[in-house]
Amino acid sequence: MPTGGDLFTAKGALDAQDIAVAIGDRVLRFGNAPDVESHLTRLRTNQVTLRGMADVSTRTPYFCAGCPHSSSTIVPYGSRAYAGIGCHYMAQFMDRNI
Repeated sequence: MPTGGDLFTAKGALDAQDIAVAIGDRVLRFGNAPDVESHLTRLRTNQVTLRGMADVSTRTPYFCAGCPHSSSTIVPYGSRAYAGIGCHYMAQFMDRNI
């Protein structure tokens, strides 16, 4: 950003609409562009609508079908294990003593 701040948040998801609005704002600094302005208005309306919507469901992370970590992360009774990096990290959220 020209002022030295962050253009986008470093946390969470980077949304395509947020990127389009940021680019559109910068295009408008260089002159009049009615098409860009109308698209920006529509995008901003969409953003407000999306922010006001409640999550319908929350998806719990789980292994892909056929993933070897689906069975290799099951810890024998009485044992403990540590989660590493990668997809098997999700085992921490499951009842597997990790």
